[in-house]
Amino acid sequence: MRFLLFVPLFLLIYVVAESIDSNTLFFLSDDSKTVVGYDGALHCQSFRHFCAYLVYIEIDAVGDDMIKKVPTQCTDTGVLYHNAAVVFKGGDGPGQHYEPGVQIFHDCTRIRNIWQMTSALPTVSMRNRFVMTQYSLNLSVTSYPDYHNGPIDTSSFKWVSKSTHPNLYKDDSRRFTKEELEDYKDRFP
Repeated sequence: MRFLLFVPLFLLIYVVAESIDSNTLFFLSDDSKTVVGYDGALHCQSFRHFCAYLVYIEIDAVGDDMIKKVPTQCTDTGVLYHNAAVVFKGGDGPGQHYEPGVQIFHDCTRIRNIWQMTSALPTVSMRNRFVMTQYSLNLSVTSYPDYHNGPIDTSSFKWVSKSTHPNLYKDDSRRFTKEELEDYKDRFP
């Protein structure tokens, strides 16, 4: 008789276990984090030499949350490649998605001033643990005052600038592996 009582319980556990995947378990855990590996390419058709400073943000109605800063990088090829692992943690309101974006401070302009560009990136489900995303932006096309809300003071850019060797960021394109993202997540909780 006792055996018959355990059979439905066993079947219930089996059905529940089959319907929950690792992403769901991760979402239910206390340290719910989503790591997004961004592989970006910034194009400047007007100039081969330009620099950019990036800030990954989460865009929301109340105010954008700064998530990750990418130090100033320069290139002499007209294309700046970069990689960043961005950790999103918790939620900021209703919905089951993060709304990531990137703010780019760059000097790819005719008058060589520093301009700010904000671009929305594809939304990311909070249930995902690791996501890889590639994007490409043409800074020349969007380098107009109407798009950027005017030029920014160049003095605000200098404090983030670092002198770099001319070949340091030359063709610095690579892809993150899942193992690298897992290592990044574990080192930076």
